[in-house]
Amino acid sequence: MKRALAVDEIDLERMKNIVDEVAAWHLSLDQVKIELAYRRKLEGMMDALHRNPPDFLLLAGVQALIGLLPSLPLAVNLWHAQNVYFEMAKTIYGETISKALAGEKDSAEWVERFRQIGQALSFNVAAVLGKGSGDGP
Repeated sequence: MKRALAVDEIDLERMKNIVDEVAAWHLSLDQVKIELAYRRKLEGMMDALHRNPPDFLLLAGVQALIGLLPSLPLAVNLWHAQNVYFEMAKTIYGETISKALAGEKDSAEWVERFRQIGQALSFNVAAVLGKGSGDGP
């Protein structure tokens, strides 16, 4: 699992298979090392997204990596990822939601993925992103 997280582009199918095998075989993991590898990968991806918000591949990668959280057999410290998300919510989101409301399809998809990431990071998305954020653009 550590090796699967160490590569530049994560093979999410491989990660899902590893998680499934760990569960099926009731394997014990070095939770500290796996948590650290996962957290570092997520933090790096969130930082890169903050620097380059329009990168849809990166946005989708963050969303997919966070989507693995419920199936991981460990607790992950999300503090840094949550802080980056909150910063983006207060800066980048407003401009992007405006574009989405103006009819830009790519912006609407970005907004929806960003909302889903916020939910996966345990945010009250409506409170963080503003009133009506649960409504589609």
